[in-house]
Amino acid sequence: MADEIEVTPEVKLARTLFDDPETRPLIEEAVAKKFPNAPIPGRKERLEGQRVLDEVRKEREAFKAEVEAERGRTLLESERNRARAKGITDAELPAVEQLMKDRLIGDHETAAEFYRSTQQVAAPRSIYSTMDVPGRGNHGDEFKGVNGGPSILQDRDQWARQMTDQILNDFHANPSGAAKKWA
Repeated sequence: MADEIEVTPEVKLARTLFDDPETRPLIEEAVAKKFPNAPIPGRKERLEGQRVLDEVRKEREAFKAEVEAERGRTLLESERNRARAKGITDAELPAVEQLMKDRLIGDHETAAEFYRSTQQVAAPRSIYSTMDVPGRGNHGDEFKGVNGGPSILQDRDQWARQMTDQILNDFHANPSGAAKKWA
């Protein structure tokens, strides 16, 4: 029994904390702080391994950031090419991108279409149409003049009186036919 060493509860607690991988680094730090020259088995190797691991993590994060930045540049250039396909020049791209921010437009193609529609004047309408001028072409025969009388283009007042007379005469002569003709 003399060979047996009595283990106190404090020693048991210290041994339990030292053997636990989660609390061991904390115990090692406390011992190293209190006793800087005390030899702690495996501490030097663990710290070196942690330093190497931190370097690898830092390089990995830098690489991931670089890859994400390259993806972003590629995506941005792809979106800009879609805007260029819609007729946007490189000089107009900043205005298109500002429009995207201002109007909350999600992609360059839609913003390019909107920008182009706000910057481009619509094609002019033809000023000559048979529908624009009564009595010309195949439309508006009733405007050519009544019974060989004047055209609306020559004397509107006289034309209006003659048309009124013709409509009233048609209704007196044949009310159902006039309703179909003048309705």
